[in-house]
Amino acid sequence: MAGFRDINASARDDNKQDSMYRHLKTKVELSEIIRSVSHFFQQEGDHVREGQARRLLSDLAAERIPVAILRCVERTLALLTPERLEGHVNHIRDDLHDTRSSGFVRDKWSLGMAQIEKECLRLTEVLGKRIRSGLSFRFEREVDDHCADVERAVAAEIDLLLDGRKKFLAAEDVRRLADEAQGVAAGLRQQWFSSHRSDLEEQLRVLGAEELARLRQLPGKAVELAGELFRLSPPPTGLTADMDETGFCWKTVPQFEWDPPSAWELDILAVRWIRNRVRQNCIRTLKEAIQRYRGYLVEAMVEAGNEWADSMGAGNVNLLRSLHQRLAHAINGQTPSPITDRIEPWIKRLDELRVDLSDENPDTTGEASPVVTGKDLEVNRCFVCDRIAAGMFRFFTRYQYEVSVSESHREEHLARGGLCPLHTWQYESVASRDGVCTAYAPLLAALVRHLRDMASSIGSVDTIRNRLADLCPSPDSCPACRRLTEVEQEAIEEMKRSLSSGNSDHDGGGLCIKHLAMLIDGEVDPDVARKLIAETALVLQRVSESMQSYVLKRGALRRDLLNDEEVSAYLVGLTLLAGDRKLFPV
Repeated sequence: MAGFRDINASARDDNKQDSMYRHLKTKVELSEIIRSVSHFFQQEGDHVREGQARRLLSDLAAERIPVAILRCVERTLALLTPERLEGHVNHIRDDLHDTRSSGFVRDKWSLGMAQIEKECLRLTEVLGKRIRSGLSFRFEREVDDHCADVERAVAAEIDLLLDGRKKFLAAEDVRRLADEAQGVAAGLRQQWFSSHRSDLEEQLRVLGAEELARLRQLPGKAVELAGELFRLSPPPTGLTADMDETGFCWKTVPQFEWDPPSAWELDILAVRWIRNRVRQNCIRTLKEAIQRYRGYLVEAMVEAGNEWADSMGAGNVNLLRSLHQRLAHAINGQTPSPITDRIEPWIKRLDELRVDLSDENPDTTGEASPVVTGKDLEVNRCFVCDRIAAGMFRFFTRYQYEVSVSESHREEHLARGGLCPLHTWQYESVASRDGVCTAYAPLLAALVRHLRDMASSIGSVDTIRNRLADLCPSPDSCPACRRLTEVEQEAIEEMKRSLSSGNSDHDGGGLCIKHLAMLIDGEVDPDVARKLIAETALVLQRVSESMQSYVLKRGALRRDLLNDEEVSAYLVGLTLLAGDRKLFPV
């Protein structure tokens, strides 16, 4: 028996060694193909896909398991999608001419691609506008903090010069101070750029999330159109623009420009009162320089954000135009044959490797990463939540402005005791530090007086407790709460009118549970109510399945097979349950 166990163990070891050898051989062969593909892209001047191939080669070197190698095969095939389509069109070109439909197909292809490219340019323009209007607002606090740091650092240099041990000062010392201040500001600016670059990129993606998602869909739509026109079933998938590799970079470096008064009196008599007057003049001109510097910084940040948006769209435009020209030339027989002859062996071998690896790993799908189509992202955000978010943003923008410039509005703010806790923090996210201090310093001073009165009173504990409760702001006295209720009711009534007229643009499938209940809690036709509930159930089921699929794919090391809907399913699910997170401070 021991002999049989030894034989079985030896057989298992041999099988394991054979399997490891096959996978190593496959990995070596795949790496050679990817190197050839990268070299091909380099010769063609396609530096974007060349970079993708190089990163893919680097990822392959770190992979050890067959499933990961299979993913690398699929990603390589996705990179070659334009060439695969081109080769297919070359093969069926004779059939197109035989049926005399090549002109019709070519025109339909050109028209469809022109529409997709136009949509790409439109989305890029919208993305740029959204960033120009929102980026500086989102980073207002960070910009203010940086400018305050620069002002403190330069003020310290002023004090160091005028309060130092140097007995005699000259006008040249003050002029030299301006040069030193530029160096100090440059160092702080570099630190600020480095520490906030990732935050800036994250805010850019948050601001343009909707446009970026649609931009990513466009190459997939082009592939679907090609598959439909050229009878390729199923069409190649996985074609995407290399947008995520585009980083935020400063196109213009904002300069700190400060020209303190020359202080010629120092050349004659550097007494203390002269130094004090020089300090006052330096501080005054420094504040003016800080304001100019802040404007330069915001302008440079917006310019860089706009450049980032253009670069995001440029990758898609170049990819779409290349695909358009390739297939148009292939229809007319203008494609250089050496390209097709060179690519086809790689594609054929990659397909064979994919089949072999899929057979060895039956728990994997063996399919290329799915392209997110327009149908994949049809779940709308809650219409009512969107209306509330837009309405409250306008409210807080106006409110913080009125409180900062109007004494009467500050008195009303003080009389109400401020805003409720929730909207206090939403106000803080909109207002600047100066605005918060202007609005809440008198309120805190009034609280100090009330608390001291209570501390010196001889009332009972119940009386003190009631007086403390009166000091706490409540939703009943909060103007933001009242405005939220008004906007919410207006949006609900608009949906009711639209549903009753039968020509609604909002099918209700994206409503959160709270607003679905509010919509139905009224004079709504029972059939319409049942339809809305059924649509919401379908949406929730779909989101639940996407969330489960996300967990399974992440757990099975199939992350590359995740689509955008599965990645964002957790946010959609929580939004449908609790409402849009834009309504809550985070």
